[in-house]
Amino acid sequence: MLSSDMGFDKQQTLVINGRNSNFLNDQYETFKQSISAVPGVGTVAVSASIPGRAVNTNVADRRRGQTEDGQTFNFLSVDYDFIDAYGLDVISGRGFSRDYGADENGAYILNEAAYQALEWTDSAQALGEELTRQFSDSREVIGVISDFNYKSLQYAVEPLVLFIDPSRYVYTTVKVPTENLEAVIANLEQVWLRYAPERPFEYFFLDEDFDSQYRSEMRISSLLNVFTLLAVGIACMGLFALASFVTERRSKEIGVRKVLGASTLQIVTMLAYSFSRPVLIAALFAVPISWLLANRWLQGFANRIPIAWDIFILAILLVLTVALATIIWQSVKAALANPAIAIRVE
Repeated sequence: MLSSDMGFDKQQTLVINGRNSNFLNDQYETFKQSISAVPGVGTVAVSASIPGRAVNTNVADRRRGQTEDGQTFNFLSVDYDFIDAYGLDVISGRGFSRDYGADENGAYILNEAAYQALEWTDSAQALGEELTRQFSDSREVIGVISDFNYKSLQYAVEPLVLFIDPSRYVYTTVKVPTENLEAVIANLEQVWLRYAPERPFEYFFLDEDFDSQYRSEMRISSLLNVFTLLAVGIACMGLFALASFVTERRSKEIGVRKVLGASTLQIVTMLAYSFSRPVLIAALFAVPISWLLANRWLQGFANRIPIAWDIFILAILLVLTVALATIIWQSVKAALANPAIAIRVE
């Protein structure tokens, strides 16, 4: 999940949280210009939410006045530069533009999931059509963007509608450079304090904030690593003790085999085989149970990897390697022992 292509650019993206800052509603353009004037700053955009945070939902329909029978969509209020700031791909039509005065109050941009949910056969067919949102006027669809994961990869991409509404703006997205970042952040804070001196300057980096959604999975991964190491360690100690016990019990047999001409390699191979057999039998039980548990856990994710059988083969080989490495010393020690001593012992 951390390395997947989300469909949008989250690198070098700083987000200023402007909650309860009313100036974003009526002075957002002036504020954006001030932010853009900071040396090193790239594209600046404002929006009601950002990828990884909650998005408002509403009912919408293709038929005017029939929204009570429509479908539930996610609606996100953005500004003219949001699509550029997040590197979203416009696959049909166009993005919002200041050259079109009607865009602010009369235009929608859909993602692929939205136009497909509305049963338009392709993205171009949606252009020029009207979409009616409950408790709101109809707006014209001017563009379609590629799907992007604005929520966690645990979920499938849901229908999303972008529109312009300055009264809803909360977050300011700022593309920042990799160099002199501390100085850039300090200058951004100075700009913020000019507009909202009574509000603290709160910011975060989008990639870190978005990846925090996977905190529970990271915690599970860490716990599994720790308990796996503990389980392997305990198993190795048990195997070592068992190998010592078995070789001690079979010392006379080993001595007789050596007297009859068995080589050290044959003795070690015999003992290794006797220990490998229960490991393989255990694998016959462990593999199907592991597959069922892993498959059931993965069902909770809309985006997931397939469970390939090679990982189980690798796991069995790894277990055999660890088991043999644990008992090999005892086996070699027993094979190299003086057979006369072993046979003499009653």
